[in-house]
Amino acid sequence: MNEENTRHLDRSKIYVTYCDGLGCNASTKGAFKLSELNFKVKELIGGIESWKLEGNETESDLTKAEYQESMACGPTCNCHN
Repeated sequence: MNEENTRHLDRSKIYVTYCDGLGCNASTKGAFKLSELNFKVKELIGGIESWKLEGNETESDLTKAEYQESMACGPTCNCHN
């Protein structure tokens, strides 16, 4: 994330970063980077799986297969580093 590729985002909104679960730290890295870019940001500790386990609802236009594919770590993900 940088000034150029976040230019279209509304800086008056609060953004929430989250990972798939506890074993990932990409949400922490994302929250830190967004805060460096002067965004208001919060991190959902425990990830989306903890959110669901607590009985909270989610909403998505993705099918379950599309969601699972989007959450798959690729060779450049670095979410576990």
